[in-house]
Amino acid sequence: MTKLEQIERSIAALSPKELNAFAKWFEAFQADVWDKQIEADAKAGRLDGFAKKALAEIRAIMGSGKRFYHAAPNTGPPPPNEAVVASGVWAKRRWQITPGCS
Repeated sequence: MTKLEQIERSIAALSPKELNAFAKWFEAFQADVWDKQIEADAKAGRLDGFAKKALAEIRAIMGSGKRFYHAAPNTGPPPPNEAVVASGVWAKRRWQITPGCS
């Protein structure tokens, strides 16, 4: 029996409470592994190309004079006498990004 098979059997034998505790631990473990990988990639310069491309795209948009919006649902209570859509979201907020802002 392989080590992985032993782990699988051990996990399958856990009580619901133990399984929940294991799941929380494993999620934190995976996040830590991911963070370490991202940090190593950043230090090695493997993310530089992505950053340069993103900055170039932002500069192109900002320099074009165009405006773009990020719509975010407003989940607060609706104003008086205003209809509420079935989803419970009554309006959308817009964040305007204009050239020259930082």
